[in-house]
Amino acid sequence: MRLSALLVLSWLLAAWPTPANACSCMPESGDPATALRRARDGADAIFHGRVVSIERGGGFLGLFGKRGLEATLEVIERFKGPVASKLVLPTGNGGACEYPFKVGDEYLVYASEYEGRLVTSLCSRTRPISPGNLELHWLRTGTLPLVPVALQRERVLEAKSRTTGWGPKENLQAAACSWYAPDRALCQLQEALQPLAPGAPASPLLRCTPMPERPGTYQCVVLPGDAAP
Repeated sequence: MRLSALLVLSWLLAAWPTPANACSCMPESGDPATALRRARDGADAIFHGRVVSIERGGGFLGLFGKRGLEATLEVIERFKGPVASKLVLPTGNGGACEYPFKVGDEYLVYASEYEGRLVTSLCSRTRPISPGNLELHWLRTGTLPLVPVALQRERVLEAKSRTTGWGPKENLQAAACSWYAPDRALCQLQEALQPLAPGAPASPLLRCTPMPERPGTYQCVVLPGDAAP
């Protein structure tokens, strides 16, 4: 599969003379399970690897070009596609969507074929691996993450003292979320509360904390049980 038109457009915008190149990616939509399936189906290769070196490239031009840096990754686990024991991927500072690998760190890499070689980018689901990584667990076992059925937001309960607390459980349709991990999302919530109907399921629950610097935006995490008071 070739890189998406969106990524090609990002490269064209990055290549156009501007004061500072920037990478712009379309946020993921849908629930976390759908986002994971979409990423798996869209990638040509998926693997868990460790970066062993970063060196100046030997002449690769194009989408990630200008003879930039290349990262050599030692492959630890393979999940999709023909993947050798070591792979060389373009890297950089992310300005033109190149993924900013770091020597010694481990990554879950979603790669696509471009002009006969594998590449990845900031617009893919490539990410550092942390202990207890749910996405890695899904790829190993096929067990999809929990899909929330309701949300609960932190809100100001008493205006004068600015006392905060958890509001009522709400219909999940009140949120438009972009999932950056299987259990974590950035969500835009409607200002008006949308309480759940009596007897409606409330678990798993998406619990959301407001971001003061971005009105209407919340950092949300999926709770496996009904942990709200």
